[in-house]
Amino acid sequence: MDYEYYYNNARNRYYDACSEINSKDNRINELRNEKNRLINDINGYNAEIAKHTEALNSLEKAIKTQDEVVSSCDKSTSSIEDANVNFSCMVESSNVSAKNLNDVYKTDTRNKINGVYEQLNSKKATLNTKIEELKRQKSDSENALSLRESEIRNANSDISYWESVKRNSSIDMEYYKRKMEEDT
Repeated sequence: MDYEYYYNNARNRYYDACSEINSKDNRINELRNEKNRLINDINGYNAEIAKHTEALNSLEKAIKTQDEVVSSCDKSTSSIEDANVNFSCMVESSNVSAKNLNDVYKTDTRNKINGVYEQLNSKKATLNTKIEELKRQKSDSENALSLRESEIRNANSDISYWESVKRNSSIDMEYYKRKMEEDT
């Protein structure tokens, strides 16, 4: 029987197993690095989501004050109407042309208030969009993380297989080496 042939086959399997083990170890290290990067990304998304959510909550509180601000504006307008009557009387007794305080303050103030709340609602929509985008990116990263963890488990399983091949090949090499020595 040609023990040298079997010995060489066992040796080739042994070296192949060593090569595969090294390859899988390198892949696991790459996957762990990617996993750490993904974890950092997810943590970053969580922080950004929290920051944007806090800003959104503050903005929503500000938007809820619109009725209160408009009510205050209406009260001021009522006071301005009273002042307008008094002011008109004073102007009539002088040579200055009269201005209607209602025209000066009421319309302009209301428009400015409405403009401010339109901007706040626009910012709210922008924040909602940004939060949804961050949540989508976080979900994508979590899915990628899950995939990397699965790949690490598969690579570890492959390493176990190749460790077994290496061990068996080593035993075979030892056996055929002894047989070759017995034949000489």
